[in-house]
Amino acid sequence: MNISSLYDKSIKLIDDSYSRLQRIWVLPKGSISKKMINNHPYYYHQYRDGKKVVSRIIKDEELVDLKKRVNERKKLVKLNKNAKNELNKNIRVIAIFDKGLSASLLDEAFAYSFDEIPISQRKHVMIPLVNVVHNGNSSLLNNPNLKEYFEKWQNGEIRAREISNYIIQKISD
Repeated sequence: MNISSLYDKSIKLIDDSYSRLQRIWVLPKGSISKKMINNHPYYYHQYRDGKKVVSRIIKDEELVDLKKRVNERKKLVKLNKNAKNELNKNIRVIAIFDKGLSASLLDEAFAYSFDEIPISQRKHVMIPLVNVVHNGNSSLLNNPNLKEYFEKWQNGEIRAREISNYIIQKISD
């Protein structure tokens, strides 16, 4: 396998992970637990909301569907974790042979790590993201097009790599 095909495979890993991530966001997190009370089984959906553990009783008609959706989320999260590990290995291999491709792949992986932030939490990272991406160049913060890109990213309409591509274009102009 040559380096450019390894790079292409790595980009596909990122794109596939992003697709899985979009599905993960809409699936319920947590687990299903069973408790026996007076010889009658009761099922609970338990998950974290911040630091708090939430436990919600599940109606019998909801159980099968909820169990399926929780398990699907766990499977997708595991697939993304495996893809991330493989991506890290690929970055190391590419770095040995081609520094330019390695830097490009690191940029893609960095952008994907911002895409992993749930949409509901993205408004809290907008300014830190701008500062990281362009090293504190405050003139870009006032750029209306960049603000529009960030708003689209906050709403999940575009990916973080589109923001970094826009910034790179503006810096090189």
